Amino acid sequence: MRRERAFTIIELLAVLGIIAVLVAFLIPSIARTRERARQIQCSNNLKQIALSLQNYMNTYESLPPGAMNPLSEIVDRPQGDPLSWTIQILPYLEQSMLAGSLNDTYGPHHFVNRTVIDSHVNTLMCPAASFNLEHSVRNQSPGRSAYAGCHHDVEAPIGKNDHGVLYLESSVRAAQVGDGMSQTFFLGEIPLPGEAGWASGTRATLRNTGHPLEQIIQEGKAEVPSTFVGGFGSRHLGGATFSFGDGSVRFVHVTVDPEVLRRLGNRDDGEIIDDEASY
Repeated sequence: MRRERAFTIIELLAVLGIIAVLVAFLIPSIARTRERARQIQCSNNLKQIALSLQNYMNTYESLPPGAMNPLSEIVDRPQGDPLSWTIQILPYLEQSMLAGSLNDTYGPHHFVNRTVIDSHVNTLMCPAASFNLEHSVRNQSPGRSAYAGCHHDVEAPIGKNDHGVLYLESSVRAAQVGDGMSQTFFLGEIPLPGEAGWASGTRATLRNTGHPLEQIIQEGKAEVPSTFVGGFGSRHLGGATFSFGDGSVRFVHVTVDPEVLRRLGNRDDGEIIDDEASY
């Protein structure tokens, strides 16, 4: 009677080794696919926010104020801070009911605005940022944003004469963006959503281009002054996504020239920037 030949230990180990190699090749591919999907969703979010800003501008002939009803200075703290520009575009993000719950006589953290500040708006959160945050942080109040408007081209407290497009009591019209809409940052990603929340007109929703992207990827690990604003960055590998004034969305690599990055945050410095230099 003929006996069936079984696997030897060596053959079994060889098969397991081949499977291990295949899995080792497959896992990075899956990770890249997931990251690509997060990046696409992030770009779509920025596109929607940019479109909302354009619709606001078409209605009121200017961009919304970057910060409203401020104190003598804008500081990153949970009480008394000003309302954010994001409040003004809620109706254009299909959040009219949330906008109607706001009492703009008070700051975002006043108890009468608790419903607003505690609300989480999916369009304002990058999937990569949400994925990398601890669950307890991701779901805690107030609702956070992974995107910020550009208030200035250098590191400075948020003021009334900044060079960006969204700043303290700003009301920037299209004609004031002298460098051209396609040459000016309006919005960008931030690596760590601010604790003050998306309704707060502080560094939680406003940043500047005075910092190279690679220097702020690990932001949040050190204490900073309350008037420090900071720059842009992301949880994506290799750079961050930005929205320009014309509504276009581009991924800017960490290798971008810091001077080019800085100038893209200035709406009217008169400097010509090669389109390829922003990648």
